[in-house]
Amino acid sequence: MAYALSSIGSEEVDPNTSGSNEAGIETLKKLPENPEAIYQEGRKLAETQSDLNVNETVKFDDRHAFCPKVCNTKTIRYRPTAKEGIEFLQNNSNYRLLLGGSVEGWSYVYPGATVHNYIDYPFGTSGYRNHVIGVGPGGFTVTGSESVLSVIAHETGHRDGISHGSMMNKREYDSIMRSRGQ
Repeated sequence: MAYALSSIGSEEVDPNTSGSNEAGIETLKKLPENPEAIYQEGRKLAETQSDLNVNETVKFDDRHAFCPKVCNTKTIRYRPTAKEGIEFLQNNSNYRLLLGGSVEGWSYVYPGATVHNYIDYPFGTSGYRNHVIGVGPGGFTVTGSESVLSVIAHETGHRDGISHGSMMNKREYDSIMRSRGQ
């Protein structure tokens, strides 16, 4: 969910070799009619979390963003429509759909975040332990504006210098930083 952003740049991509993008394709197929409206609801939820410090650095980008394993300003790819995004994922298994991105202090939320987002429990938490011993799920799914809230929390964590899976005092944020979206 958290990668640097840039313009489209070169269109050289790796050919598709597997069905690894099924989740991203399903997300694009399920996009709501007005993702930005759901983003606004999610932003209002995020603004109630004062420690997130949500301000003008958090923005909605109505394009669909994709990135390979090595994601930087030169490898990001954008598609303007869900149809083009689905076609891109069908042809490029090394790329995945991004729900959000962070670069130089700015946080971006993409339309896919308005559908759903799966969040893993981190190692060491009661939720993770319960999952290991067979009690309860290993994570949880948020939808709509709640998914947007989780993406904002994740990306503002990067804005504040927190990496994926950083161990923190507030374990719910550790969980948020471990989530990977689609």
